[in-house]
Amino acid sequence: MIEDISRANEVIARLKKALNEKNKESAQARNDYIYLLADFENFKKRSEAILNECREEGKADIVIKLSETINELFYFKEALLKSLGHDNEFVKGFSMIIEKLQKSLYESGFSLIDPQNQNFDPRYHHIAYTQKVDDDTLKGKVIKVLSKGYMQNGKVIKPAVVVVGV
Repeated sequence: MIEDISRANEVIARLKKALNEKNKESAQARNDYIYLLADFENFKKRSEAILNECREEGKADIVIKLSETINELFYFKEALLKSLGHDNEFVKGFSMIIEKLQKSLYESGFSLIDPQNQNFDPRYHHIAYTQKVDDDTLKGKVIKVLSKGYMQNGKVIKPAVVVVGV
């Protein structure tokens, strides 16, 4: 009988040891799962951020490619205003189209850089050339905009091309 109790105690000790090992394995598996889940959540967030960045870059590329055409539309509008006047129906209609285009750009996170008569700022403007001016108040200022610039969500994607008075 003592032998049976001794054997039972050995079996109980082995079972306790096996149970402790299984508990450790289970705790390790649970920790591994938690780390993998956290890694997966981080991966999802990084992937979404990269996707959004790619979308924004794609939109910026399109605006940059269209910028010269858009600028030509602005110049055409100015020419129409000079030749036909503000009251002309064609000019009004064309102006509405330009306003809708600007609104669409704005709603997509873009804004126009139109620095006429502003101080030259190399963060937003690119000098095409300088022009001598007699008026000291025009020195260092943008006296002519050759090509409007564009910003996307506060970041310059295409600087305005300007003539600066010296």
